[in-house]
Amino acid sequence: MKKQNDGRTCGQCRHFMGYGDWNLCCDLKPDLCYTETSACEKFLEKKKEDDNMIDPRNDDFGAVCNCAVRYCLGRRTYMPSLVQKFIRPYIPVLSNRTLWCFERDIEEHGKLGLSYGEDFDKADWMNFLQAVKDEIAKREQEKKQ
Repeated sequence: MKKQNDGRTCGQCRHFMGYGDWNLCCDLKPDLCYTETSACEKFLEKKKEDDNMIDPRNDDFGAVCNCAVRYCLGRRTYMPSLVQKFIRPYIPVLSNRTLWCFERDIEEHGKLGLSYGEDFDKADWMNFLQAVKDEIAKREQEKKQ
């Protein structure tokens, strides 16, 4: 996309996601950009209220989700299904780092010989893990194209 030279920056744009893993700085295009990078022609100014909104693409949101997953692994309560149900719709937009942490934590839990909970809990965790792996594979495939 063509860059603007009017002083506007990516950091001032609503499309800026604020992190650069896998070149996902902008929700319009895969590109590596920084807060001070000159804005492109698709610049859309951030609104003040945007600063108070939760963005599931942000690594802070992902970190909170990772904490919830870690807390729930092995629990024999309603909490694992609640957390998985909450996170699943966000899997397509969570950062790559967040997905990688889910994958690593769930797999490591099993490798350490720790329980996933009841039998149905283990099945739920394996289904959740598969959804994460499918999204990672999809992104890797899209990156190759």
